[in-house]
Amino acid sequence: MAVLQMVGDRPGTGKTCLAGAILRHLAATGRSGAYFKPFSNHSAADADVEFISAHLLPRAGHLQVPAPVQIPQEDSSPTVLTSPDLQEIGKTAADLDSAADVVLIEGPDLVSPIGQMWPLPLDLATILNSKVLLLIGYTNDVNVVTLLERLHSHWDNVAGVVINAVPPYRWQAV
Repeated sequence: MAVLQMVGDRPGTGKTCLAGAILRHLAATGRSGAYFKPFSNHSAADADVEFISAHLLPRAGHLQVPAPVQIPQEDSSPTVLTSPDLQEIGKTAADLDSAADVVLIEGPDLVSPIGQMWPLPLDLATILNSKVLLLIGYTNDVNVVTLLERLHSHWDNVAGVVINAVPPYRWQAV
């Protein structure tokens, strides 16, 4: 089926909100959806997973949300990408993909927990064979062109770009 990974340029860009809206739309149109947030800073009690699980999935008849693992704290490296956690993430995503019409992956942000760009979100897309929807949180100094140039080598995986939270008076500038 379809696997779509939502990736933000930083935290707070609206990934969970968009996933919830898509899950509601799928339910309204009679299609099944699955939500999976493979990494979290708070893997034991992730607020996004709890919200989706409690408020959206039971009413819509979607699959149960798998638990995330602790997000790596350093830049992505071969040891992260070959870890047992990543192998389990791949298996979990494949299981969801075989059971749902659409699988929504709330991927890690393009900025690592230490504040630097890292390849983990796009590497994850390759491993999961997913398309990426990039959510960019608008700021007055956001440089969309520079961000997109950094992703140029991964364009095969990028399905689209959303610039979120643009104030109405800036719509013409974006």
